[in-house]
Amino acid sequence: MIIYPDHFQEKLDAISNYLLIEGNQPKTIYIKRGTSDHSMSREGLEEWYKACFKSFPLDKTYISDEVSIDSSFHHYFLQYHKNDDFREEPGRASIVMEGIERDAILINLEEYIREWTGNIVYDFAEIMANIKAGHVFACIENDLIILKNLLKFYRDIRQSQEQQLHFFHRISIPKPISDLMTDILIELIADKVSMLSPDILPKEIPAIIQTLPTFKINWLASQQEFAELVHELTNKGYWSLPDGGIASHAQNLSKIFDFNASKRKADSNIAANLLSYLSPIRDSKTKETTYAYIKPNKEMKFSCIPYFKKGGS
Repeated sequence: MIIYPDHFQEKLDAISNYLLIEGNQPKTIYIKRGTSDHSMSREGLEEWYKACFKSFPLDKTYISDEVSIDSSFHHYFLQYHKNDDFREEPGRASIVMEGIERDAILINLEEYIREWTGNIVYDFAEIMANIKAGHVFACIENDLIILKNLLKFYRDIRQSQEQQLHFFHRISIPKPISDLMTDILIELIADKVSMLSPDILPKEIPAIIQTLPTFKINWLASQQEFAELVHELTNKGYWSLPDGGIASHAQNLSKIFDFNASKRKADSNIAANLLSYLSPIRDSKTKETTYAYIKPNKEMKFSCIPYFKKGGS
């Protein structure tokens, strides 16, 4: 049985690597809309979230090799979770993003995918009720019939060289990511079918991966101080972060360390915060590289760390 979203960790890590490892990142287009397009009632937000994050996708589209995200999606996502929204300049534009701005968008996309994965595991019964209430499976009460039809539909699309599943409204994702998300659906639905009728798919159900409890180090200081420590340990030779780029480092560090003690809001995106602190910026006055956490007269906590000497005591 598939019990936790961690069962799909290998696929989620592959998605993360595709989006965040430097040199591997897809072309990323950000579609900015006017602020008037970002207002939605609470009832509307609930329906929007259900359609995007608590449903089995039934739409397909032609294959894509790029990410395209409408700004309204993140506005609605923040509003649904009752987080502070962000402000944008008025007007509409389609922008190809680069650097830290692109990385921040891709970290958000990875967050959407992980939240969607958690929902389809924990809220499977609700999602089944949603699809049974729609027109596609109207009057069909037998869950097994619905699941078998979904399984065939997803397997057919997964094998297609011309089409892919469409998961989120106003978001386009590359086919390799869509295929991994489709694989998650196939494996989860096949697991449910095997429980409802054990003789149907005995050879098609992959072996269940046993997941170990997640080990995390509790970070008790601020996230800015954590970024300072990362830079000090790196610059002074105590560790070497793997190749992959700052966005990948931020995402992986957010998984290794637990930052609950430093959270100002329960739903804050730790990886996005770390990205902003770890990314170098150019000081317009001094023309030197600095970081967002370095402020005038700010006391550095870890500058006293000596340089590592190989073979030293």
